[in-house]
Amino acid sequence: MRIAFILPRFHTNGLGWVNGLANLGHDVSIGVFRREPTEVYDRFLPDDLSSPFASTRPRVGRNLKNLVKSGRVSTPQGSTPDVGAWLNSKGVDACIVKLEPNHGSAMLLGKLLGSRMPLVAYTQQPLATPQPKSRVLFAVLQRLGIPVMSPVRTKPASSRWALAPSVGPRVWIPFAVDLSDVGRAHVHSPCRIVTVAKFRRRKRIVELVQALGVVRAEVSTPFHLTVIGECLTEREHDYAAEIMTAAAAVGLEDCLTLILNAAHGDVQRELVDADLFVLNSVDEMASVSIPEAMAAGCAVLSSEDNGTADYVWAADAGLVFGTTSRDLEVALMAALHEPTSIPRWQFNAVTYSSAVLETHKVAQSIESLIGSSTTCR
Repeated sequence: MRIAFILPRFHTNGLGWVNGLANLGHDVSIGVFRREPTEVYDRFLPDDLSSPFASTRPRVGRNLKNLVKSGRVSTPQGSTPDVGAWLNSKGVDACIVKLEPNHGSAMLLGKLLGSRMPLVAYTQQPLATPQPKSRVLFAVLQRLGIPVMSPVRTKPASSRWALAPSVGPRVWIPFAVDLSDVGRAHVHSPCRIVTVAKFRRRKRIVELVQALGVVRAEVSTPFHLTVIGECLTEREHDYAAEIMTAAAAVGLEDCLTLILNAAHGDVQRELVDADLFVLNSVDEMASVSIPEAMAAGCAVLSSEDNGTADYVWAADAGLVFGTTSRDLEVALMAALHEPTSIPRWQFNAVTYSSAVLETHKVAQSIESLIGSSTTCR
């Protein structure tokens, strides 16, 4: 089958999906509206579709109502790229398109409905706890016979939904990951802690360093923190300097390593060498670093304000903590005060990744979802 992905950009969180479908024998094409420096083009080079956003900004509600009534959205000529022509040039049999509750997605979907091929909507909106605009989008897609896939079940994280594979007509398709050949019998000394995040304030890396400064006075377990992140802009370099300043202030400068702009493969190797992965972000739609760390054999501590935090709950692969500094400190103390918990979490992480997140299995689920689309029937 010839399958196309239409995405804002080819984020590394989609690598597992496209690789898995290609490994099953499908011919995969990718169309994007922008590119960024850290993307991985080892196997696929996306086609540039240019921006889908019109200079006019019609209201979301009106566009969605038009879709329900007529199956199309009236847009000014030239306001969106001719995605139909691109799909035809690829001879595409089915299309997976990322949609969010905004005017650009409504306009793009209106264009795609004329293609008369099976469509699957990909979103990072939470399936179990959608916001009002997301409920409207989900209702429209259901009316049009378009199945919805999301790697996010609930946000903020809730153990209530940690095992739910689907919510009504909406299906949870987790981020797909390749398993690393890991087998840990012990935690390194010092304990190797790692975080992967862009050098931006909402990632709260400074707060992580400060919390480790507090924790070191309370636990006897030695540790070393490695921070891996994208650092390209002046603001990001300034934040990296703040991280080093924070480490010096709490006496952790000898316990901290920064790795800037690492290639995706290098990040994976760092994860395999680590014991404990920590994500302290807020307003995180869906961090692919969580399942990548689990597949690499890491125990995981994650903020609840992250769309993939419930992977940790479902796997019993670590702890999910609240959004205050004290919440983070308590989680770190729990992990480092009794480091015997870490090997158990590591084992659970790999077991869950093999059973649920493995690339081949997730790709088969996407195949089934494409088959359930009634867009062209």
